[in-house]
Amino acid sequence: MKLYKFKITFEKQPNFLREILIKPSQTFKDFHLIIKKCVGLKSNELASFYICNKDYKKINEITLIDMSEKNSQKLIMKNCTIKNFVNKTDKYFIYEYDFLHLQTFKIEFIGIEESEKGQKYPKCITSKEKLQFNKTHENFNISDVDKEALLKDFDEILKNSYYSDLDE
Repeated sequence: MKLYKFKITFEKQPNFLREILIKPSQTFKDFHLIIKKCVGLKSNELASFYICNKDYKKINEITLIDMSEKNSQKLIMKNCTIKNFVNKTDKYFIYEYDFLHLQTFKIEFIGIEESEKGQKYPKCITSKEKLQFNKTHENFNISDVDKEALLKDFDEILKNSYYSDLDE
């Protein structure tokens, strides 16, 4: 059985590398789950794949869940098989995870390999360097915040906002 091989990199860490084998018939949801597992993304945040050109300019989005309007034609991970989006020219992707604390990965289709008997796919076959998460949001503690100053600032914003005109 043929497998697609993808290379995943992370710009903020030049030595970060993952290589994944996945069946062409599997979905982008399967791809999303193996990326989360092999990269170490622990929470259940929203994510998207983007089909890109060779310069990683985003062309089309494949979302984890459908948040579009009823008549919109949105690509959803669970409905999109890998083989329908990989060819000689379409072989570059971006994977974005956790839009509040964005982690952006570049993905490149790098070849076709044969499966090994008894192995389950998708499968991470190369893992170099642990992902270093942005510590600013992980070390944030609400008890460290001057709550009175924060509430005062918030009240000031409300007093000077468009919405204060509605109260009059």
